[in-house]
Amino acid sequence: MTASVEIFRRVYDDEEGVFIEVHPSPDVPDAMIEVSTLGDKKSEEWFGKVLFSMSPDFAIALGLTLVASGQAMKDEKKWPNQA
Repeated sequence: MTASVEIFRRVYDDEEGVFIEVHPSPDVPDAMIEVSTLGDKKSEEWFGKVLFSMSPDFAIALGLTLVASGQAMKDEKKWPNQA
């Protein structure tokens, strides 16, 4: 018998009932991370048809940038450096 295990992570917007999925890229599972909304019609309609891959280092940089930007907007009620 042969078996495989896939690990998927989803970030949900519970109020809208939509999500963005993050998982290893099927093309290069040991080296790339894929972000997708494909396969869920409501998520595709809300976020658009999202499908892109990135390296783990880029994913970390993107994640840190999103956290910093989100926190700044919460604290300052505007985009950082916006007049």
